[in-house]
Amino acid sequence: MSRWISNAFESLMWPEFPERSHRAELIDDLDHDPETLRVTIEAVERVNRCCGGIQTSLRGLESLMSPGTRQLSILDVGTGNGALPAEFVQWGRARDIDVEAHGIDLIGSSIDEATRRHRDVEGLTFARRDLFKLDGEDRYDIVHASLLLHHFFEGDEVDCLRQMARLSRVGIVVNDLHRHPLHYLGAQCLIPMVTRDRLARHDGPISVSRGFTRPELRERARRAGLDHVSIAWRPPFRWLLVAPTG
Repeated sequence: MSRWISNAFESLMWPEFPERSHRAELIDDLDHDPETLRVTIEAVERVNRCCGGIQTSLRGLESLMSPGTRQLSILDVGTGNGALPAEFVQWGRARDIDVEAHGIDLIGSSIDEATRRHRDVEGLTFARRDLFKLDGEDRYDIVHASLLLHHFFEGDEVDCLRQMARLSRVGIVVNDLHRHPLHYLGAQCLIPMVTRDRLARHDGPISVSRGFTRPELRERARRAGLDHVSIAWRPPFRWLLVAPTG
């Protein structure tokens, strides 16, 4: 108990908190063996479901829909095991919208796992591709990224937003972490309850420390040339950035 109290106090007094942390996340190493990555990404998916991440992304999609929309193409960047684009297809079916979702990721084993898990879902495809190497012919109605932007630094997050906008016909949806002391403390407490996975337990609090404040997200969006950007706080600690591009 005394160790828990000490960690909690250290979290609240954390000296780096006013700035985004540059501490390394283990999952950023693309050389992990496939089984290690599979377990970690499944742990991230469970945390995402517990913390309202899926509903946050769906809210973003809904905000870009025009009345009478019946077809929709979505690119999911950094798709992991494909859980979110699978949710997008189901969301579309419930609304009589024909959704074609395509997930991309840099990690080949993640694409293999996503393809295996969702091979029976019509309208859902995956490929190992680099966002920054997609050209203008690879365009979609909506380009979406969940828990991706905080992995970028030194202006690359601006380039990410700019490239997402370039590939979208209707708009982009970004779902990412709110950097807040209570969120950091919560990650330290919640993630060990959800998973024993070493990478997830290590990376969870660091991910929060690499998250954003609203002014930081707005500044990145401005530098990316995005107009009419909406940045909404979604409980408990998510930011939902939506930018029409059409």
